Amino acid sequence: MTNSDARLDQSNNEVVRIKQWYPHNMSRILLMVFCVPTFLLAAGSYLRPPQEVLDVLNANRTPSVSVSPTHTHLLLQTIVANPTIADIAKPMLRLAGFRIDPATNGRHLTTYITALSVKPLIGGSEMKIALPADAKVATPVWSADGKMIAFTNATATSTELWVIDVATGKARKLPVVVNGATESAAAVASAPFDWMPDQHTLLVKAVPAGRGNPPAEPSEPPGPAIQESSGKAAPVRTNQDMLRNPYDEDLFSYYATSQLTYVDAISGKVTPTGKSSIVLNVAPSPDGRYVLVTRLHKPFSYLYGANSFPRSIVVLDRNGVTVYTVANLTTYSEASTRVTRSLITRGKPYQTPGFPTTTYIENVGVYPDVMADYMTTDNLLNRGKTFVAAFSTAITNLIAKGKP
Repeated sequence: MTNSDARLDQSNNEVVRIKQWYPHNMSRILLMVFCVPTFLLAAGSYLRPPQEVLDVLNANRTPSVSVSPTHTHLLLQTIVANPTIADIAKPMLRLAGFRIDPATNGRHLTTYITALSVKPLIGGSEMKIALPADAKVATPVWSADGKMIAFTNATATSTELWVIDVATGKARKLPVVVNGATESAAAVASAPFDWMPDQHTLLVKAVPAGRGNPPAEPSEPPGPAIQESSGKAAPVRTNQDMLRNPYDEDLFSYYATSQLTYVDAISGKVTPTGKSSIVLNVAPSPDGRYVLVTRLHKPFSYLYGANSFPRSIVVLDRNGVTVYTVANLTTYSEASTRVTRSLITRGKPYQTPGFPTTTYIENVGVYPDVMADYMTTDNLLNRGKTFVAAFSTAITNLIAKGKP
């Protein structure tokens, strides 16, 4: 027998042995193949660095400080260093440029505060504010007289509104559910409420009472998604988180619709005003008799965010009745014209003979070249109507000129 014949005979014997072994052991092979990945997945978990590294990453930040308008107290805020995996994993709705947490009806993954303290600037000891367990506080805002601080608290199911009595350091929850869905993530100080000039009433964007459940997603599209252009060439940005279909429109309307509500921070009395709508901006007048409101309305765009949706800018009285329409912007280019709001504190108090001294003036910071002052004798005698007319006319003229 040659060497090649011997190798062939040895090879044939190995084939026979493999054939005999294969049927009896194939089930074991399959069991190992399917069980090993399962074991590895079951044992999987997030890798954690050494505790020393975690201590550095999760160390409390230097407290953020806010000085009271009267320059008598400090508000010390402990801001969470990093969001948790649970915070990041919460459901999120991407609608019209907003990222909405459907559970809280507020912004998704917002930076929140876990502890608050009030400290007098001169003398006195620091008062730690007693907050609810697992508090997620945001947007603390002083009243102009420095006596109270309002803030929101996100729970597992809603957003609450709380106030702090600075003199006692006591915090109380107010009986209203806040809607923070349309608050800008870019504006750190953006809050879904405003202090009224009496400094004990809050004007709140609230979740409408009896709103019901969110719209159910249809099992099939009701029709094609249709977009209509103006036929003119224009540059268009590629924006993220835009509306995509009628169901998104329904979701946006549901979560963004607010009921403007007056809430007395002392008595807790709640007074809804006007009809519910998609409220983007709210600005009370210095005397508290009027409110400048920006409302969004359909048709919504699938290319632009809510800041460019058609809107109406109106002046409402305390009963929610429209006393003046500043503008109705029906196209996206018109809606892109910025009309911001601001109350600017004067360097020195302003005195009008026969009327209380004030440190506030409207429109400074809205448009510097709008020369309409609230604190004039004529305007005060006419209960604010002179200012509203002059200011509204000036804004309307600027919008008509296309001035940004």
